[in-house]
Parts: sequence; structure tokens; C-alpha cells
Amino acid sequence: CAMFGGVVGGSWLGRGCVLSTSSSSSSFNVMVMLMLRSKAAIPPSLSSCLSCSGSGSSFSLGLIRRVLARPTSFGNQTSPLQTGFQSRQISTDHAHEILKPIGEKYNQSLQFHEPKERCGRPIVVMIGWLLSKQSHLKKYVSWYTDRNFPVISILPTAAHCLDIDHGGNSAKSFIDLLSSEPFHDRDIVFHSFSIGGYLYGRFLMEMADQSNKGAHVTDRIKGQIFDSIVDLDGIPYGVSVGVFKNNKFLQKTTESVLEGLLSVSKKRMEAYSASSNTFKSNPLKTPTHVMFSKEDVVTDTDKIFDVMNQWEAKGTPISHTIFPGTSHVQHMKEHPELYFGAITTFLNEHVLPKDSQLDTSN
Repeated sequence: CAMFGGVVGGSWLGRGCVLSTSSSSSSFNVMVMLMLRSKAAIPPSLSSCLSCSGSGSSFSLGLIRRVLARPTSFGNQTSPLQTGFQSRQISTDHAHEILKPIGEKYNQSLQFHEPKERCGRPIVVMIGWLLSKQSHLKKYVSWYTDRNFPVISILPTAAHCLDIDHGGNSAKSFIDLLSSEPFHDRDIVFHSFSIGGYLYGRFLMEMADQSNKGAHVTDRIKGQIFDSIVDLDGIPYGVSVGVFKNNKFLQKTTESVLEGLLSVSKKRMEAYSASSNTFKSNPLKTPTHVMFSKEDVVTDTDKIFDVMNQWEAKGTPISHTIFPGTSHVQHMKEHPELYFGAITTFLNEHVLPKDSQLDTSN
């Protein structure tokens, strides 16, 4: 507890907790800590383990009560619907009526950001990186809304990676949302960061399962933008660094535990592999722009090139931007003109009609 208390937040957890150090419970303890750290609801499977005796984890009664009573994303801490960064009103009552129940149904924090003007441009679905916040996405979202793109954002948590049902529910929420008024007749652009590629893979899988509803959504996806995309083998490193940003020891420990979990959990490994394979196959053949850096230690540049070559061989229009000397999901911060210039070019060439092109001078 002394080791984890300061990292997770001793004042929230309390000072009386005891974490078992036995090897049989270490994976369980780390998974719960990741859930707590990510501010995600504890999945039912973990809740039942916490509630039963003999689970191998000697959490104190006080900690158990705090975990099981923890509010979901729709408690007082996080509203299920926010309206962007300038307190603009939701564009229509439909948007509010749709986002809130879908977010609650699937326990996802979906947020709508209204465009500066309503002119019918595509909806941008933005999937952030692990443990990103709306403040981190502000400049990305504002760039789109200032150019009259409405944006719907979701912020991935550790639960999206560790709980395969939670990851699947995010995909279902996208499909329900994009199939509902007032979004059901709008073109779509996906802009995904890092581990957001895994969730996008789950989205593609879910669309295939929901053939009728999924086809209506896939026909409207006009572009895909991937920033610092991470494949299956990058999940342990990405989760550990994202959760324990400033503690190298806990990063390595968590990475080792997650690698072990992947190797022994057949169901979880199958879900990750299926998402990875679906993402790599890129069945939509939608125009795609990939953004990365060779100096990014989280992504694998060789694999990125391999996947782009596979897509191009299948007839998918592919373009990419390589950023010099930047780390993971820091490309826009270090090179904003290059970053947004590349997006402008991509949208003009593949997404927007000639009479609605973006100004390339700003």
C-alpha cells in the first residue's frame, strides 16, 4: 500500500489498505489499481472477486467498500454530455437526447462539441489516447469546430483495454450514436490516437456483426486519421506508461504483469488479436492518413509501414506524415503547422467536395 498509495491517491483510498504480495494475487491487484487510476467503473467480474472470500487478495473492508461504491462515469464527477470548450449550446435538442441515453446504456463518456457554424460538414469521431482528458484534446477539437466540423469525442481508460466487454461497449455506443438522429445522415471522419486504434478495431468488428446497422454507418465513413497508432504488443507498455507516468519501477512492473495476463488469458488475447487483425485488414478501404515519428518508443515504425503497404496493396488510398524527433502523441504540440497542414490536405483531397474545401493558408 505504501508503494501504491501515493501513485493512486492515498487520500481517496484511505491509509488502512493492505495489498497482498503473493504471486497469485499480484495480477488481480494491479488490474484493480489500473481501474482505480483510470477513474473507470470496476467491471462486474472484478467486483464479484472483491466481494468473495478466498479471492487471494487481502483488501481491507474500507477499500472494498470504496471500490464497489465507486461512481461510474455518470456520477457527479463527470457529466455524460459536455458541449465543447466555449460553453456553446448543443446544436439541437436531438444531440442531447441521443448522446445521454446511449452513453448511459454502455457506460461511455461521449462528448459533443458544436461547430462554429452549421454547414453540413462531416462529423469527426475523435478517440483519444489512454487516460487523455478533454483539456488534452482541446486544440484538436477546436481546430475542427472552428472549421465547422461537429466533433464527438471519447476518452479511453484502462478499462477499455483490460475489460474486453467495456471495449466492446464503446464500439456499440459509436454504432448506436451514428445510426441515430441527428447524426444518421452525416458523413463521418475518424481521428484516433494511440490505443484508440484498438477501439477502432473493435468498432470495425462490431459493424461486421451488426450487418444492417453497420452497413449504414460504414457507407458514410469518408476518412480515417491515425496518430501514433499502437498495435497489440504495444498495449502492455502503453497502459503502464499511461497509468504510471512518473514511476519507472511501477511502469516496468505493470508492463510485466500485463504481458503475463495477455499470455494466460485466452479470451482476452483472442479479443485483442481479433481487433488487431480487423484493423490491419482495413475492410472499409477508406482513405487513410497515418501520423507517426520514428523516435516514438511506444509505436513500431516497421509495423506501421507494413500495415500501410498492406492497405495500399488492397487499393486503399494511403498517405502519411513522419514527424522529426517527437514522442508519443506529441506531434501536434511540436509541429502544429505540419500537423494541421497534413490534415487539411488529406480532407481536401479525400473527404470534402470541391465547393467546400478548407483554406490552406491557415
